[in-house]
Amino acid sequence: MKKTVLFLLISLASLSLSAQRYLGGSIAILDYPEIGTYVNIAPEFGYNINEKWAVAGVVSFTHMNSTSAFSFTPYAQYTFYRKGLFSLFLDGRPELSVSEGDVGFGIVLMPGIQIRANERISFLARYGFLGYRDHVFDDVSGLNLGTNTLSIGFIVHL
Repeated sequence: MKKTVLFLLISLASLSLSAQRYLGGSIAILDYPEIGTYVNIAPEFGYNINEKWAVAGVVSFTHMNSTSAFSFTPYAQYTFYRKGLFSLFLDGRPELSVSEGDVGFGIVLMPGIQIRANERISFLARYGFLGYRDHVFDDVSGLNLGTNTLSIGFIVHL
């Protein structure tokens, strides 16, 4: 029993030593002449488990015309390519949104790019998704390469 507890404590300590927390966010502002301006503000927080995997969450606010929505999106991020300061990743995201009593749901895979400016700051861009999304502003299944899927942001590694 003592050996098992000691093993678990050492494993957790080594995980926390190799992990890195981060905070950041993204913003998207798009003007659609026929339907209005789309604004999305999405702060995020996360934890790098190792060089390839991270877990994180996004709390976002979206507004278009007179409709607003809040959403919470936890995600797992897999970095599949890294070269110097440049990396490509894929997020797996279950999504939950609420707008004026209407609840939306989605499950998507979202590709992205990260460029490290220095040891503490990285810039991110995500574009498109593959999956299912039933939200106030989106009702899409399959591949979506619409302009409202583009987000640009940054993270600060703590």
